[in-house]
Order: sequence, then C-alpha cells, then structure tokens
Amino acid sequence: MAVAIMIGCKEEEAPVIPVADFVSSTSMVMENSTGGTTIRINLDPEAGQAGEVVVSLTPGVNTTMDDFTTTPSAVDGEIILPFDQGATSVSFTVRPVDNDVRNEDLSISFALSSNSSQVQMGETMEHSLTIQDDEPELTIVSLSDLRSVYANDADNDSTFVEDVYIGGVVISTNDNVTSKNVFIQDHTGGIALRFQSDNTLTLGDTVSVNINGGTLSDFNGLVQVNNLPNANATSEGAGVMPTPAVITIEELNSDAYQSTLVTVQDVYFEGADGTSTVAGNTTFSDGVNTAPMRVENYAPFSSTAIPYGQGNLSGVAGIYYSPQLIPISASDIFESNPSSEITVTSSISDFGTVITNQVSASQSFTVSGTTLIGDITIEAPNNFEVSLTDVNEGFTNQVTVTKEDAEAGEVTVFVRFAPNTALNQVLTGEIAISTPGAVSKSIAVSGTEESRFNTIAFTSFEEGTTNSGRYTDTFDPLTDHDLINNDTEPFVDYDGSGNEMAIDAYYFNTLDSDGLTDGDYVGFTSYTGAVGEFVDGSQAYQLSDTDGMVQVTFETIDVSSYVDSRVSFSYFLDGTFGENEYLKIYVETGDETISLIDTTVDGLGDLGTWNELSSEFNGKASITLVVEFQTNGSSDVLYLDNVIVSGAN
Repeated sequence: MAVAIMIGCKEEEAPVIPVADFVSSTSMVMENSTGGTTIRINLDPEAGQAGEVVVSLTPGVNTTMDDFTTTPSAVDGEIILPFDQGATSVSFTVRPVDNDVRNEDLSISFALSSNSSQVQMGETMEHSLTIQDDEPELTIVSLSDLRSVYANDADNDSTFVEDVYIGGVVISTNDNVTSKNVFIQDHTGGIALRFQSDNTLTLGDTVSVNINGGTLSDFNGLVQVNNLPNANATSEGAGVMPTPAVITIEELNSDAYQSTLVTVQDVYFEGADGTSTVAGNTTFSDGVNTAPMRVENYAPFSSTAIPYGQGNLSGVAGIYYSPQLIPISASDIFESNPSSEITVTSSISDFGTVITNQVSASQSFTVSGTTLIGDITIEAPNNFEVSLTDVNEGFTNQVTVTKEDAEAGEVTVFVRFAPNTALNQVLTGEIAISTPGAVSKSIAVSGTEESRFNTIAFTSFEEGTTNSGRYTDTFDPLTDHDLINNDTEPFVDYDGSGNEMAIDAYYFNTLDSDGLTDGDYVGFTSYTGAVGEFVDGSQAYQLSDTDGMVQVTFETIDVSSYVDSRVSFSYFLDGTFGENEYLKIYVETGDETISLIDTTVDGLGDLGTWNELSSEFNGKASITLVVEFQTNGSSDVLYLDNVIVSGAN
C-alpha cells in the first residue's frame, strides 16, 4: 500500500525597512570649531538589510559651499550615507571654514531625500545648522549718527578708542580733493575722512572703515574723521553711486547737505570773460544768491575757461569757513552756452584837453541785449564817468541798464571825461559792459588832463643811496638824536639837489627800547618784495620796526608866490599796529599845522596797497611835509614815494 506524505513550507518574511529621522531639527557650531559637528539620523527599527540614506543640502542666502566642508563630501548637493543590515543610525560631519572677517552667522539646510533606498521617511525630515561667527560683534553707526556725535560733543574733538565701523560709497577722487582726504556717503548722509597718508580708494566703491584711533573734529567747518590709518579702510568692491540731491544755492549755503553729492540747477558764473579759468574759487549765482565753486590748481580740469550762459553744477557740498561746491570732474561743470548777447553801437572819440577837476562835454553810445539772464552793468574807468540821463547829477562811475529795458531796445549811455590826477598827462581806459553769462563788451575812451598846478619840488627817492641790508644807529637809543648816514648802509638823510627835496631823519626815544641800534629796514630802498613795484622809479623810502619814533622832515618849500599850493604823495602801509604804534603825516605852513594822516584818529585805512594822497592849500607862504612813524612791531612798515609840492596862480 502506498502512502503519500505531504511536506508543508513556511513563506519567507520581508526584510524590515526602518524609518529615518534626524535626531534633532536644529543644531549650532562655532566657526572656529576644528572638529566641526556631527549630524545623526536614527534608523528605527534596525535595518533589515543594507541601504543608503541620501541627504540634500542647501546653503543659506549668505552662505556658499566655500564656507564649510562635509564628510562624506557632498556631490551635486547631496550626501550619500550607506548603511548595513542591523544598522540603527547614520551620520555625517560638517566642518566650518574659519576666517578673520566679521560676517553674519551662516546657515545650511539639510533634508532627507526621496532618493534614499531601504528606508522610510520619518517625521523629522529636515535639519538646520547655524555656523556662528567667532569674530566679535561689530559696532556699526550710520554717517548721520556719526555727525550727531560731533554735534553733541561740547569740545568737538571726540577720539575713538574702540572699534567702530562706518560705511558708504566713495563720492570723491584725488583729482580735486587732497589725496589724504575722501568723501563717503550712505543713505543717511556723508562725511569727510582724512587719512594719515595718501589714499587709493576708488570713486564708486563701497568701503568699510574702522574709525578706531580717529578723531571726529572739524577743519574750518568741515566735519571729518581725522588721523585715520589707511589700513582701517577696506573696499568691498563697486557700489551704487548716490543720486545727487537737487538743491538751491540758498540750501547749499545752509550747510545742511555737507559732504554729500548735490546738483544746483540754472546758475551762471559772474566772472565768465572768455579767458579766466575755473581754478580757485569761482562765484556762481542764481540771480539772488551766490556761492563759490572750488577747483584746486592741481585738478586736471583747472584750466577750463569759466563757461558763459546758464546750466547745472554738480559735486560735493563742501565748506571752507563758508559753504562751497566741489566738482569731482569736468563733466560736473556745465559747458559754455552764451545765449545771452550784448549789442553796443557807436564809439567814443577822444575828449581832448580838460583841466583837472573840470568835466568835458558828454558823448554817447547805445546798448541793448537779447535773451539776458540779468541786468547790464556799465562801469567807467578812473577819470571818466557814465550816466543814463546826461545831467550833471546823474554821472557816476557805474550805471545799470535793466534786463527789461535792454531787451526792449537801444538804451543811450552818456560818457564824459572828468580828470582828477592833477598831472599833465594823457589818460586812457575802457568802459566795461557786462551781464551775467554773456561775453562782455568794452568801449575805449581817452582824454588829456591839464593841471593848473606846476611842480615846485619833488622826490621819488631816486638820488639817495640804498646799499643793501639794514640801517644801524650807532647812538644811544635812550636819548633823542639826529640820524646820520652810515657808510655801506641805506641813506636816511639826503641833502637835496635842484628841485629834488632834501630829507632829514630824527629819532625820538618814546618806547625806552632798542631804537634802530639792532639794525632795521629804514631809509632809501630798492626792495620791492613787499609792495610789488614802486609808484615812480625804482626806489622809495622805508620805515619799519623803529622801536621808538622816527620823524622824517622834508625840505621847507617857499610857495609864497603862488595863490594855491598842493602836496601829493604815495604811501604803502602794512602791519598790525598795536597800542602806541602809529603813523602821522602833516604839513607845517608857517602859520598852522595841517594833519593829512593820523592813524590814532582816522584808523589804518587800506593796508597792503599803494594809496595816493593830495591836499591843497590857499595863500600859504611855505610848505614843510613831516612824517612820524612809531612802532615796536617787526611787521609794521611804511613806504613813501612820489612826493610832489606844486603851486598854481
């Protein structure tokens, strides 16, 4: 009998597929951590067979792949983590790249990828890692806040003793700003930086500046961070140039836009003449307000002629005692566009001979204008006068034709010759005709002056010996005494010759000082360094640092045969003249003393320039000119030249 035996087989069970989860959703590592940080992924339950976990990574917006490394290495943004049967976890390591630059904290996002095999996705599928910067926190201030520090500092000289950072865009170049200085501007304002040596920052670059060690102060009104080490400034590359603020001259003069880019529209230059250049301070106007444009002599565009017409000016709003505009390049200055025009008709013939202090009959010309910016100014040279009415009361040295009248048609201008030099000579000049933004015009004028006075005596100090160096008095400075000429030294006295007047100098001890015993520049001189040139000839008479009073008395001149007499001379006065320091010039006529100059009463007048003085006398018998000069200051100086005594009947 056959028996059939049935053998049953149990079905094979499927491998266990674990669930993969990040151990945590976030973690942090310091930038300078040499070992980095390990990020672990749990497998639960343990893996029933081999497989792999794929992790995709995404750097944060401020992070790049150069800021860290991973082990295993990432390929195409993925980290492959294989595992064996029985594994309960996998992991990878992230190591930050340390640097010495202060950055924001960095971040990296990790996510479990569906490309993984033999695992299921759990609930914690993402992990965020923060790389914390190990450099200290920066103190960063805006430029407006920095200026507020200056404004609130009573001493206006804050020195920074810790790291403080500012930033901005470079808005100037070394072309028209001294090479140690640079202007930067951020969204709140601007400021000047002055470095310890020449800077090489580039226009338009964004810069970060550590102002530690710098001093916040002002230079003639310009707020600046001074004494900055050049290494404290770091260029961050090309930035975006600020758009210049469109402002008026009045706003520029308010100094509210200091150290920022500005544009002033529809202005003109008052000094445009076709030849003068923009070098130095050049005044521009809107017809009401004015301000200077500053171009340094070393600027590559300093030789540009001041443009005619109207246009826009751009640059940095600066200040040097008062606000000014600093163009950065030639393109910041509008091009010449002389749309305004002056038309002059007729010319003026020679006025002939006219006696001193009398006037000629008038002549005339006409003036008109087109597309004018402002009024037309007509200015006569010395000894000539102009008028718009041809009546005696209307003549003066300058008249103005309004814009409206000039554009309406021809305006008649009257001219006359009014000589007043008291010399027999031909006088010439040019009447200047100008208006803002237009090419100026001129009309030549001439006439002959006839003086009723005849020269009786004179001196231009041409005959006395100047020698070189100083005059040294050999007498006691504590006693009053006559000064005498010394061999090889400038003459202080002159005996006279013909009509050339004699001169005598005398010293008075008024200050109990050294007098002229220490050697001073006194007497006849040919040195023109202080005055540029003499009025007549190549010599003059000088008094300086007298340490007492020196009296210079000119020869007494007999004028009894003349009805009127006159004294005229040229003088150049300069210095500070403190208490008990003065100049007095007077005339003795035998019956009275007549003061011509007394600085103790009249003040110092125009210093540092030649002045002419003439005074007439009636019915006098004699004329003696006397000069008294007292000073104890080395900078106080007097020059005399072209002394003339004349008479008339």
